[in-house]
Amino acid sequence: MVEFAINASMSETTEYALFELNSGYMPSMIKELRSDEVIHKGIKDFMQTALTNLANAHDAIIKAHVFQMRQANDCRSSKPDIAKGSLVYLSTKNLNLPKGRSNDALFPNRAMPGPYDFSAADDQEWFVDDLLGHRWNKQGHLEFEVRWSLGDTTWEPLASCKDLAALDRYLVLQGMKCLQQLA
Repeated sequence: MVEFAINASMSETTEYALFELNSGYMPSMIKELRSDEVIHKGIKDFMQTALTNLANAHDAIIKAHVFQMRQANDCRSSKPDIAKGSLVYLSTKNLNLPKGRSNDALFPNRAMPGPYDFSAADDQEWFVDDLLGHRWNKQGHLEFEVRWSLGDTTWEPLASCKDLAALDRYLVLQGMKCLQQLA
């Protein structure tokens, strides 16, 4: 049933369903009643319909490709003007420096958080990285989804979050001035 629905749905790019392109016709889910008096289409008509559909789909794909290419080219910026001594941002994602060549002065603040210490006391204080969302619980109290410095997330009540700088940033990002405006 799902496969039939996928093959019967019309593609936005080709403007045809897969059934039409592959078979030349759109089958019906309801079994058609046919009598012996029904005259079937000739093979030539069938092939012509299938070829016409494929040609139209091909033209639609080319049209969509040209449109997408034109849109992509319109959004491109001109070549940046970089002169010797200019400051530029450098992505270090795929940068592979030989050992001893990395310099903390060139790449500051790249320290990664240390591994979790299972022997740490339960009352140890953890740092809040960010507030990711909010909700009102069944009792009507406001809770915030907190991302902690170790990467895990938990839902915390307003009482635990009311003095956080992350709460101020969250309100600004939500476009709110006070907690009562959060829906």
